[in-house]
Amino acid sequence: MTFGKISGGHARNVIPNEVVLDGTLRTYDDSTAQSLRAAIVRIAESTAQAMGARAEVDIAVGYPAVVNNPELTAKCKKKAQELLGSERVVDLPLRMTGEDFSYYQKVVPGCFYRLGTGGDGPGCRSGLHTAEFDINEDALQTGAEMMAWLAATEEP
Repeated sequence: MTFGKISGGHARNVIPNEVVLDGTLRTYDDSTAQSLRAAIVRIAESTAQAMGARAEVDIAVGYPAVVNNPELTAKCKKKAQELLGSERVVDLPLRMTGEDFSYYQKVVPGCFYRLGTGGDGPGCRSGLHTAEFDINEDALQTGAEMMAWLAATEEP
């Protein structure tokens, strides 16, 4: 859970009549997300009530967790190593990435992989959602090759 924005009040020595917290909640599974949303509502409302105030909680339900199918992921990794070489295929730690691909995985088994876009140019090592980000355009060719390779070499 991250609160990226807190707003309210106009002076540091006056208690404001309203404060708004805005943020995001991400989990690795839907049941944890449901439990945490209920806890946030319970804690916010009970804390406000204890202080003689009122809390309104509006939690937008975001993307479900991206959960790769283990068998499909193993096949994709093997195919990636064949195409790119083992030294260019790495396992990454779990991440709290919000991604609409997770909706597809609710219907069919899926494998979401990350395509390295870094390089040596300016901005190529900057975070994805920053003003400094710049893609290493060689990654576009690699990504197209990978998608074609996976599609063309899929086993029945």
